[in-house]
Amino acid sequence: SSAEIEIIYSLKSELEDVGFDFDEFTKESITIKGIPISIPESKITSVLEELLESVNLDVPELNYNHFDNMIASFSKSLAIKTGTYLSQKEQESLVNRLFSCKEPSISPSGKTTFKTMTLNEIDQFFAR
Repeated sequence: SSAEIEIIYSLKSELEDVGFDFDEFTKESITIKGIPISIPESKITSVLEELLESVNLDVPELNYNHFDNMIASFSKSLAIKTGTYLSQKEQESLVNRLFSCKEPSISPSGKTTFKTMTLNEIDQFFAR
């Protein structure tokens, strides 16, 4: 819709910062010349739709700035789905990238991503 195109246009600078390259904006369409390397072409529509949805909800996620909220939206739509097989190398890369994040212990939706437990806590957990 034209309202959605206006929203994307208002985010144009931030979208270009993450790797989008736009050719043309009209009231009826957007022409995208380039996409971020981390986003498969087949997922562009869903990534932009989810971004529009998060902007329309206008719910600030945690204490992140506007750019961080956009990245959180991308992360959510590009997340590896349950049941997806990952090689050992992919798993290690995923963990390394998690711990290089600004907030590795919290997901883009505010959920805890991991919990550190002592051996005693593990024993108590399985003793139930």
